[in-house]
Amino acid sequence: MIQADLDYVTNLAAAGKGITTIEGIGQLKNLTTLDLSNNNISSLPDELGSLTKLTGLNLSSNNINTVPDAFYLLTELTNLNMAGNSLTGLSDKIGYLVKLKTLNLNGNALTGLGTLQDLNLSNNAGIINLPLAMGNLTGMTHLNVTGTGVTQLPLSMKGKVGITVDPSGLPYGYTVTYDSKGGTAVASASADLDTTLTKPSDPTRTGYNFYQRTRDNEGTTAWDFLGDRVQDIMTLYGQWLALPAKITFV
Repeated sequence: MIQADLDYVTNLAAAGKGITTIEGIGQLKNLTTLDLSNNNISSLPDELGSLTKLTGLNLSSNNINTVPDAFYLLTELTNLNMAGNSLTGLSDKIGYLVKLKTLNLNGNALTGLGTLQDLNLSNNAGIINLPLAMGNLTGMTHLNVTGTGVTQLPLSMKGKVGITVDPSGLPYGYTVTYDSKGGTAVASASADLDTTLTKPSDPTRTGYNFYQRTRDNEGTTAWDFLGDRVQDIMTLYGQWLALPAKITFV
């Protein structure tokens, strides 16, 4: 295939193809989306940085353990998924990816990040959520998300000592409140975005059997603790069935 033909390729989906190397990927200079998830890629070539039109890149579920500096030339990226790899470090050059809206680093080995101390993501309105693994940045002392769309911090950051966050006062995770509707009280919980909830103990109420929790007070939309995922601050309402009245013969 000649270069003129390659220039027409703007989207490439090659998930689950057993790919081990992407040498030569730099020839696809007009790519805007690239899906190489679920392969066996262990390293990224510098030429990946020449794909400057990329807005979406999915490298999840590979064996990648390092990212070359050229990677941070992909300044048009809005969605980057590197979940399920073997990354142990993250360069502070991640701040060069100023258009990022979604960054997924779940399921990596992000422990050796002592060199990353100051992460400034300020004035990037497109950044709405931080990766859940942010709390593994053990050396970080300052995080600036001023002027972004971030409204809550990952629960993994809760209790970390020595980290200053701008702006201050951001909550950790989303608060989930349980309204027992006349039953015994159930403590509220916190959860990260797009995660499931741990099912709390059922409340009790004299004369009633508890049977489910719902998103609405009326009881029409049941919450599935195994499948439903938290998307915002919310209240779950307890629903009850009245026990049959006991008839006493005197």
